Amino acid sequence: MKRGEAPEPGDVRWTSDDARYRVFWQTAPDEPVQSMDIVGVDAAEAISDARDVFGRTGPLSLALVVDPPGGERGLVWLLGTDLAVSAPTRRQAEAQFRQRQDYLSARSHTLGPGEELRLPDGRRLLRFFPDHGGLPVWESFTENYPFTRAGLIALGVPEAMVADLAAWDDANRSFEDDWVDGADGRAWIAARIPLIRALRSVLPPDVILYAGGD
Repeated sequence: MKRGEAPEPGDVRWTSDDARYRVFWQTAPDEPVQSMDIVGVDAAEAISDARDVFGRTGPLSLALVVDPPGGERGLVWLLGTDLAVSAPTRRQAEAQFRQRQDYLSARSHTLGPGEELRLPDGRRLLRFFPDHGGLPVWESFTENYPFTRAGLIALGVPEAMVADLAAWDDANRSFEDDWVDGADGRAWIAARIPLIRALRSVLPPDVILYAGGD
C-alpha cells in the first residue's frame, strides 16, 4: 500500500448505495472516446456492464458522478482517468500509464501476423527508466525491451542523443548501494529531466514516452 491513513472513529455520518458511475472507453484510432452513465449497480457491476457494451479491447476509465448540494456536477476518478486529455497531475499520469499498460498487455496476446502493438488511438507507448539493458528506453510486450541503439535510431533519435542516453544509463551501474544519498547520485537523477525532454522532442508524434510522471 503506497498511502494509508487511519480513519477517525465515528466520522461517517451517512452512506448511500444510489451511485451514478460514468465510464469512458476507446476502441479504435478513428473513433472518439465514448462514455456512458451506469446507475443502480455497484462499482464492480459498472465495470462489467461497461465491458459488455464497449467490448474488452480498450482501456476503461471509471468515475463516480458527484452532485453536491447547490454545486456543480463533478467526477471522482475511481479507475484510471480521462485518456482524451493530457494528465494535469502526476497521479493522473500514473493512472493513464497503468491503463495503457493493461490494454497493451492484453492486446499483445491477440496480435495477428505483421500487426504492431499500438494503443486504440494508434500510438505506441515507451517507458524511460534505468536498469541493466544498456539504454533507458523500453517498449513493454515487444522485442524493444529494452530498445537497442539501432532501434532508437530507426525511430529518428540522433546517434549523439543515443550515446548520451547510454552514458546516463551506464552511470547507474557505477554507483554504490547508497549512491542516491551522495552529490553524484542527486546530480545523476537531475540529469534525467533534460534527457527526457530532448528525447520527446525528436520522437515521432505517434509515440508516447512515459517517465514516471517526470
